[in-house]
Amino acid sequence: MSRTHTLLRTAQVLLVGAFLFCSQVQAATPAIGGYSPVSYFTKNKAELGSEKFQAEYKDQTYYLTSPEQVALFNGNPAHYVPHYGAFCAFSLTEGKKMAIDPTNFKVVGSMLLLFHKSAELDGRSKWNQSGDQQALLKKADAGFKLLEF
Repeated sequence: MSRTHTLLRTAQVLLVGAFLFCSQVQAATPAIGGYSPVSYFTKNKAELGSEKFQAEYKDQTYYLTSPEQVALFNGNPAHYVPHYGAFCAFSLTEGKKMAIDPTNFKVVGSMLLLFHKSAELDGRSKWNQSGDQQALLKKADAGFKLLEF
């Protein structure tokens, strides 16, 4: 990967992170940087949603790709939203909160986990290298609870 590509990728991650944190302040900004939470489950890919297909859940606006996705989301929104919100699941295992890259994800059971990705850290790769999923989830849950206060 060239240095220019790395810098551009880092800038993209920072911009997405900024959008995600701003979404907590401004309801008009979509959650997950505009990516459809349903696509992670139904297509196993990160897919940008559309402003035309929106759904609200817990003061967040989610963009989806179709009326069918809106219906799926509204039928069980808690199932589709990221398990740790706008925080990297791996960084939570280390007691840190790092912004996520919505294209860096993993579905574990019925949970959507999002991860940070930059030249310094690929959270999903670290998660996958760490082994025991259940132990990681317990550590991430504990880190998330600590950061909620």
